[in-house]
Amino acid sequence: MWLCEYFVYFTIFSVMGWIYESIFCTIKSKKWENRGFLYGPSCPIYGAGGAAITGVFDILQKNGIEASWGLVFLVGMFGSMVLEYFTSWALEKLFNAYWWDYSDMPLQIMGQVCIVFSFFWFLLSFPAMQFCKSVRILFFE
Repeated sequence: MWLCEYFVYFTIFSVMGWIYESIFCTIKSKKWENRGFLYGPSCPIYGAGGAAITGVFDILQKNGIEASWGLVFLVGMFGSMVLEYFTSWALEKLFNAYWWDYSDMPLQIMGQVCIVFSFFWFLLSFPAMQFCKSVRILFFE
């Protein structure tokens, strides 16, 4: 049953990420941009990140560790940085293309990770955790 639950999280976060990316990039470029490298409304990096952070906090909670601000900061911000860095690296090696480039942003690492955006993911970790709790109560308990 847990696999179904995390598949639901992956799917929801992938679609939400596609919506966010498409809106953000459309506003930035002033023309429609369909984000992602797949057909359809899905950005799997968001799904993987959302499902992973949910899994980490589920494991911690089962071991009696509550999600403090500091812990959410570590997992949400640094987890997103690691995921984004290695996803960018893998996409570059597999497809010889870049899907994002933070080179013009401050506090970036090789254009693949931007600390400013990683801080944004830290802030989104709190509502994401609450959202997953609601989904779990509504559909899986």
